Amino acid sequence: GGDDEHNNNNTLESTFAAAAGYAKTAVQDPGQDWGGLDSVSMALNFISTFLYSVNYYIVAPTANQYAILLGHDGAFGATLIGASSLAAFFAALVYAKWMHVPSTP
Repeated sequence: GGDDEHNNNNTLESTFAAAAGYAKTAVQDPGQDWGGLDSVSMALNFISTFLYSVNYYIVAPTANQYAILLGHDGAFGATLIGASSLAAFFAALVYAKWMHVPSTP
């Protein structure tokens, strides 16, 4: 119990520290080549991915309890978690279609 929670907190803290250091480095060095993306865009993308992952760290342990509070079976919590990923997938498809600019010859 307690040791696992302590290890998870250390992992989360080290991940957050790495994300903060990466974002700071990326923003401070605007001349660095990131394969066509500027460093601010890369930092924002990394931070948003980090926050999306932290969401699972927070939501996963309580999803079953929340499903029970909603009046459903505890297994419905997995559906709640999966709905976020499914929505993100469809949002990515819509965004890709929206941002696609055909090349001109």
